[in-house]
Amino acid sequence: MVICGPPTLVSGSTDTVTSAARLVEILSELGYQGTWTSLYRSFAYGSYIKYATATNAKAWLSFSGRSIAWVATKSATSGRAWIYVDGSYVQTVDLYSTTTYGKRVAFSKSWSTSGTHSLQVVVEGTSGRPAVDVDAFVVLR
Repeated sequence: MVICGPPTLVSGSTDTVTSAARLVEILSELGYQGTWTSLYRSFAYGSYIKYATATNAKAWLSFSGRSIAWVATKSATSGRAWIYVDGSYVQTVDLYSTTTYGKRVAFSKSWSTSGTHSLQVVVEGTSGRPAVDVDAFVVLR
């Protein structure tokens, strides 16, 4: 497993990422477009998340693996994001929750065999709650 995000030891499940595993930060494969701000959150991996509020701000990861997960915060101020896998739109994810939850698997995708893929998270700019964050991307090789 490879996690791209703040350096810490974690692994994942379908809802929250909790157990220890190998972590590697791969900056060359992780990218941001638009304004993304680092913000301290005690519950985040490495204690920081990156968030954006502007429509069409993007975070992406190119990777080699058989499974990918985007880990984010769900809260009353969190908005929606459009998800693209391998360049194609897949779905819209709504991060809204009346209670704040960190380390949530907001989206995941698996393939039967390992291959080269990309995941892109695009901020919708939801009215009244535009924030979308990236805590980590988790890749199973």
